[in-house]
Amino acid sequence: MSQDRKSAHLIVISPNENVRMVALGSESTTVGSGQDATVTLSDSQLESIHAEVQRSDNTYTLVRHASPLMVNGKRIRSQALEESDLITLGRTAIAFRQGPVPTGAAEQGLTSFGSLDLCERLHRFTEALSQNGPTEALSDQLLADVLALTGADHGRIVRFEGNEPITARGQTRDQGHFSPAEDELSRTAIARILEERKALLWTDTAADPDLAFAPSIVQARASSLICAPIQHGGALLGCLYVSSSTPKNTLGEESLALLTVYANQAALLLAGAQQREELCQEVGKLKEEIEKLAEGRSKVVGASPSIESLLRDVGKVSGFDLSILLLGETGVGKGFFANQLHDRSNRHKGPLISVHCGAIPDKLLESELFGHVKGAFTDAASSRTGKIVQANSGTLFLDEIGEMPLEHQVKLLKVLEDRAVTPVGAERSIPVDFRLVCATNRDLQADVEAGLFRRDLYYRIAGVVLSIPPLRDRQDDAIELAHYYLRLHGAALGRTELFFSAAALTAIRQHEWPGNVREVELSVKRAIALADAEMLTPTDLGLLAPEGVEEISEGGIVPFAQARDDFLKKYINEVVASLDGNRSAAAEALQVTPRTIYKYIEEL
Repeated sequence: MSQDRKSAHLIVISPNENVRMVALGSESTTVGSGQDATVTLSDSQLESIHAEVQRSDNTYTLVRHASPLMVNGKRIRSQALEESDLITLGRTAIAFRQGPVPTGAAEQGLTSFGSLDLCERLHRFTEALSQNGPTEALSDQLLADVLALTGADHGRIVRFEGNEPITARGQTRDQGHFSPAEDELSRTAIARILEERKALLWTDTAADPDLAFAPSIVQARASSLICAPIQHGGALLGCLYVSSSTPKNTLGEESLALLTVYANQAALLLAGAQQREELCQEVGKLKEEIEKLAEGRSKVVGASPSIESLLRDVGKVSGFDLSILLLGETGVGKGFFANQLHDRSNRHKGPLISVHCGAIPDKLLESELFGHVKGAFTDAASSRTGKIVQANSGTLFLDEIGEMPLEHQVKLLKVLEDRAVTPVGAERSIPVDFRLVCATNRDLQADVEAGLFRRDLYYRIAGVVLSIPPLRDRQDDAIELAHYYLRLHGAALGRTELFFSAAALTAIRQHEWPGNVREVELSVKRAIALADAEMLTPTDLGLLAPEGVEEISEGGIVPFAQARDDFLKKYINEVVASLDGNRSAAAEALQVTPRTIYKYIEEL
């Protein structure tokens, strides 16, 4: 079944001519100054055939034959036209409208005001609209144009929220901008716009029984009224509401046609404002997500003496541009502490660029780190900026640097000595300024003795060496990590009712966790996804059940560890309250670290 063909027309505003409405036919419509053009314009700035509107089913496409040609203030070669688009060419303005030409409108024209003034005003407004200026200023400019051209006394741009009118902006010819209340709008006129979605004119409100005694009409002393719908993409966004209070300035068919043109521009204005509001909302959501990610990245879980000592060292060295070497087994959190070093440094506003030296093939690692220019090798179809240059003014984190081949170690050493990098195939070097943080799970000193790692590079990267203890050496931290990931992923997966059994907590404490923190997270996440009951067991975690520990699941008895945590949380809160909320004083009185106080108040 063929699609219904929709009609459309142009509102043509050209200097020294009446405004015309021209129906678009089934074939193409040409516009220009020549007699052969379908729409002939007396505009000396136009070519004989300046532009063409081509029709294909329900799509109308504007094609440029000569310059200048703009749609909504932007130069185009060709563009599918939409409701409310304003075309400007030479000194002529053309509005595109969906639907047939209103009865009699093609012959009426706009004779009572100068088309040259109208063209100039439309050009100015379109240019301002294309610059994405403030919505309020553009609204004031549009209303000022409408009032000046029609002689009306009051004008409003009205937004719709559902079927409710919300006045976005108002203006009077004598007093300028104002903010009227919604009850000053004619509900009858608004209802008609919502129902009919076409421009409506009341030349004499006193002759209409529905309007004659309406409080809004009487209060505004409106003797004539025009409402033009503001539509964009098939949606009714609002209306352009203009009234006159003096019979000598009665609004007529000419003003109705004019408001139709300006309603097109108001549609672009309101649609742009709506898009900006939606964009602001999206930006707000993204900021919240980024803050959550940043909070998670900076959250230290664990209060063992070794972790507390490590955090103190991180705080001491973060403010200096010393190279840092992080040592630790797989999964202990070397990447986390690299983030900590960057976030606490003077370079925290710069980028943190991470490269996993063991995950990139040797042939690609050189290009990844140092970059290359176009044509440097067979596959170099374009130039590429290396990670070292990307890290300029920030931090470069080389994870598993022990996996870097010797040939690349030489080039990295030269970069660190010269503070400049030469991309592959380039003749000139690029100055760089970054802070280097490296990490490895290998014994680099042993690799140096074995000739697998350059001794001179080792001393360059090991300005300060920080060792991250494995989880088996801080078993209480394993319990704390398990609780943290249970809350984090339980909330994300909608399983907030889950808790660890006594046997599960004992199994967590006894397990050596060869995968360290990463293994704890994966075990808890898997348990959350697969658990059949609220109480998580060692089996749910993939751990061996400890001997001599029985599960208690009947009679409402909570596991010992949970009962202990509940008691300590209540007790610590009471101590803090007795000291007027001073957590540092509470930690000193209880002979524990402030971190312990924070854990029981904020986390458990």
